[in-house]
Amino acid sequence: MAIAFLDRIDEAKKHIADFPTSFQIKYKNVRTVLLKQFPYHVHYIINETKKQIVVLAVIYAYRNPKDYSNR
Repeated sequence: MAIAFLDRIDEAKKHIADFPTSFQIKYKNVRTVLLKQFPYHVHYIINETKKQIVVLAVIYAYRNPKDYSNR
């Protein structure tokens, strides 16, 4: 199960790298992508200046966004 979870994260990272703007902005400049098979979102930002994608967190999908969006 843990290997499958890590595989889904790798798939999401690959998709983000290929299509960084394909996911909508959820809050501030943070975009999220839902993992396949698991209820987790990968939260990331695009740093245009450095031409980087920065993964901020992998968060359980049913967590209250107020718990983490104001940090």
